[in-house]
Amino acid sequence: MSTLLVTGSSGFIGKNLSDVLYQLGFNVEHLDAEYFGDEDWGTTLFNQLNEIEPDAIFHVGACSNTLESNVQLMMLQNYESTKLISDWCFDRGRKLIYSSSAANYGVKGKFPSN
Repeated sequence: MSTLLVTGSSGFIGKNLSDVLYQLGFNVEHLDAEYFGDEDWGTTLFNQLNEIEPDAIFHVGACSNTLESNVQLMMLQNYESTKLISDWCFDRGRKLIYSSSAANYGVKGKFPSN
């Protein structure tokens, strides 16, 4: 049985996705932003990925507040963690399914980009 990891699993999309994957018979592991509480969050995240060893990752966790003004927080939660996760998947030949809801808004509310 494949082990799938869902990031952001306590959010709306992550929880519903986890429920569907579980109903389909997959072993579903969950990962939320708790690793950001550690000063060396990158090592903590890397170790968690190694411990779980998922066959694929559904990466739907991020700071989704479109009014967030803390650029460092956005870079940490939306870029740096995604880069670490994608590098981990690439190095191990694992699938990464990434969803960016912000891209759905498109330019000036028109023409979604995905």
